[in-house]
Amino acid sequence: MSRLLQNLRRLLPLGAIAIFAAAIWLLERELADHHLGEAIDYLEALPGRALLAAAGTAAVSYIALIGYDFFALRYAGGKVALPVMAKTSFIANALAHNLGFSALTGGSIRYRAYSAAGLSGFQITTAIAFHTAMFPLGASLLGGIAFLFQPMSLAQVTGVPEIAVRVLGLALVMPSLLLFILSLMRVPHVSVLRWRVQIPDFGTAIGQSVAAGFDLVFAAATLYLLLPNESSIGFLPFVAVYVTALLAAVISAVPGGIGVFEGLIVSLTSGQIDAHEALGALLAYRAIYYVAPLAIAIAWFGFSELSARKHHLSAAAQLAARQWSSIAPTLMAAAVFTAGAMLLISGAAPEEADVLEAINDWLPLAFIEGSHLIASLVGVGLLLLSGSLLQRVDSAYFATITLLSVGAVAALGRGTDYHEAAALLGIALVLLPARGAFYRHGRLTQLQLSPQWLLAAGAILAGSIWLGFFAHRYVEYDSEMWWEFALDGNAPRFLRASLFAILTFVLLGARQLLQPHTRAQALPTEADLMRAAPIVAASADSSANLALLGDKSLLFNETGDGFLMYRVQGGSWIALGDPVAPAMRQADLLWRFRELSDQYGGRCVFYQVKPENLGLYADLGLALYKMGDEARVDLRSFALDAPARRDIRQAHRRAMREGASFKMLSPDDVRAAMPRLRKVSDAWLDAKSGKEKGFSLGFFDENYLARFTCGAVVVGEEIVAFANIWESAGKVELSIDLMRYGHTNVHSVMEFLFVEIMLWGKAQGYAWFNLGMAPLSGLEGRRLGPLWHKLGGMIYRAGEHFYSFRGLRRYKDKFAPEWRPKYLACPGGLAVGRVLLDLTTLISGRGNAR
Repeated sequence: MSRLLQNLRRLLPLGAIAIFAAAIWLLERELADHHLGEAIDYLEALPGRALLAAAGTAAVSYIALIGYDFFALRYAGGKVALPVMAKTSFIANALAHNLGFSALTGGSIRYRAYSAAGLSGFQITTAIAFHTAMFPLGASLLGGIAFLFQPMSLAQVTGVPEIAVRVLGLALVMPSLLLFILSLMRVPHVSVLRWRVQIPDFGTAIGQSVAAGFDLVFAAATLYLLLPNESSIGFLPFVAVYVTALLAAVISAVPGGIGVFEGLIVSLTSGQIDAHEALGALLAYRAIYYVAPLAIAIAWFGFSELSARKHHLSAAAQLAARQWSSIAPTLMAAAVFTAGAMLLISGAAPEEADVLEAINDWLPLAFIEGSHLIASLVGVGLLLLSGSLLQRVDSAYFATITLLSVGAVAALGRGTDYHEAAALLGIALVLLPARGAFYRHGRLTQLQLSPQWLLAAGAILAGSIWLGFFAHRYVEYDSEMWWEFALDGNAPRFLRASLFAILTFVLLGARQLLQPHTRAQALPTEADLMRAAPIVAASADSSANLALLGDKSLLFNETGDGFLMYRVQGGSWIALGDPVAPAMRQADLLWRFRELSDQYGGRCVFYQVKPENLGLYADLGLALYKMGDEARVDLRSFALDAPARRDIRQAHRRAMREGASFKMLSPDDVRAAMPRLRKVSDAWLDAKSGKEKGFSLGFFDENYLARFTCGAVVVGEEIVAFANIWESAGKVELSIDLMRYGHTNVHSVMEFLFVEIMLWGKAQGYAWFNLGMAPLSGLEGRRLGPLWHKLGGMIYRAGEHFYSFRGLRRYKDKFAPEWRPKYLACPGGLAVGRVLLDLTTLISGRGNAR
């Protein structure tokens, strides 16, 4: 089944291309006897009251969309103030409608806003998944109702037999009816393929369906009010047509469903509405329901960004503004993508002769020709750069501002299109103050875009070229047109610009798709470990020494002063800890790893990350889950005579009475004592009836151990216990990795070893001793807490038969440590279970061979 799903996922881009091509063919067929100017004439003739009414229904539709967020948060167990929810819903939906990829674009907005409002990563990802799943369900329900109540009218509109309309309507309402029945029966969850899906309560299921119904009815009304009054199609049959076209547009994955939605609307209503009138109404609908809300969303964001810089704002308001400024990359990516599409589409349409003559009075023909060509190339560049803006790349930021400025000049030069030029400059001005949001260092030649983004950009380019051929359909084409340069030569200019746009897109796209992939997973060579060693030595985090174990791949940054260690298990690409790099280099390494895992279709995972870096992982679009607490002992105040350390003080004294002594072994001493250390390790493994672990835990490897100083417990001349010692730069932290003890009569031998190492570390001037993590500790299962905390807390309390969760916490508590949380950053929703399984496999030593 999993192989079948993988094959289906690979076919999705081909399916999207097929749907888009079919829609363009439908438009071509229906508009064969019409000219683009007729659609423009209809658009310009629309009465003001129709436009105002359509704007009103669009506003009601966006208000209804708040219901999606309300019930999605209710399903996830989260609660957010209504103003925050309304603002988040509007901006997220305005972006998702225009840019597509709803779970990514709208999801990233929701994640930033709702995490700032106090919701957990699990709650937010659950809400996003519910929101994404319920839209097609609500649309199917509304369409099915329309099919069932107006089968005769729809049969006449679509040409489909009435019985087929009824059957299709019944099929469309069945999923929602099944959901309602399961909710009424209070079924907690169902299994769908490999996933377990939680069933919402009845009120949530009904409420979400009602919200979807209101949204879609008023969205359909927005377009219906723009159709000619003499059209013979009723509103309910039109709703069914609208929902059908909308679902096809969503499935196609083309941004905003451009071309797909229009093709189906024009085709399905061709018997009742003239094609050019339908196309004119669709252009007005796009402006009212898509472009205008996007402009408002960008302006809203810009106001928040500028407000953050006003000194008289309260601290709370500044904090909220900073949180909202973090959505700049998503907002700007949507705006820039739209700007690129605007340049390509407007370039396909012919310019008015009197406008060109007015320009030619001041500027030569060569300037007009060059402006037309440059504007199209800028359009392609903006489509591609918008994907890199979403990834927060600084070079894409500077290149985008440059192209927007050049595009504004070119727009004026090819037809004094001051509206278009003003829009481009406006986007550039909003982008300027958001410089800080684009912190990833990267060269333009190294930018990577996903195949999905290239597909979306290609669809826009193909649609604009089709529009150009449609606009010039009455021109007789011949080979000489390529070399015709005349003021009235709109068609030759379109052909030349299209050719250069296609060549630019193909060359850049081919470079993206055909560039050699980085080796997915290769264990480090000795040269790699030697390269990593000085970086580890310069790190203030002692756990960086795990890289020297040699069982994890190393991803180095371009400057050579940082790396990230990871392993691939199953479909999960799991990085251990935060990047070992200077703070200003960490974000770049995180994004490189995110792109590398995406390049191979893997799940991007970061295990045991620190709380101070959670914002970086949220920017990657990952959910955050607390994995437990890490114990750290403050060596500056460490003393055995403290009342809180009474138990370890007594254990230490008893071990001394039983003949235990402590000895520090230098790396040379470790090599000489390796046979004795091996004997202790083998005895420990035999006693535990286990085998070596890996990944986040060290294992006995002679080359690895010989890199470190070891602390050893000696009885007489015999080594009975040892641990290798990790040291960090600046003497910030001291820790131990491989801890082993053999057969001995000394009680509390490990407590003795820990205390002696701590005393040694204190004498050496180290600030902290890291005792490692207590898994699942600190997860409180409160009634209103996130599901992950409830589940983790239950395992922590009831899982003693499998792992001593509580015992480990109590053991470390004897040293009176300070606790700090550690987190897992990974895709949310149903992917978490598979991530945890892959992670457990790696740590247990059962993963890919070392």
